[in-house]
Amino acid sequence: MDLTDDAYRAEAVVAEVLDRFRLRIEGIGDFDEGWFAFGMAAWASGKREGLRDRVVTAVRLGGADVLGFAVPVGEWVVEGEALELTAGCDRRFATCGTRFGNAVNFRGFPHIPGSDFVLRYPREGDVRDGRKLVG
Repeated sequence: MDLTDDAYRAEAVVAEVLDRFRLRIEGIGDFDEGWFAFGMAAWASGKREGLRDRVVTAVRLGGADVLGFAVPVGEWVVEGEALELTAGCDRRFATCGTRFGNAVNFRGFPHIPGSDFVLRYPREGDVRDGRKLVG
């Protein structure tokens, strides 16, 4: 994946420090909600300039974009500081295919049934023809 592509990156500005872990930012309104969840933030100014932090959540609350970080960053940033965001991956097969178009390289096991399916008893009428169980 070429994460330097503009489809996976955005430049943003801190609009408000909500608490130690959450910031309201501006500049990613063109992207879908959650696009930068599980991604990275590279700080372009301020005390954290040159550092990178993992973004855990990216939600849109009342039209405002709020990022949640894995580490407390709120004490180190102020309004107006710039950051560059990189799209994240939640390690799901659907995300790999739809967001990144890279399902062929997915390294998980999306079609293995869960323990609830494996441990249940066969029922009359169940189809047992060998086809995949997850669509």
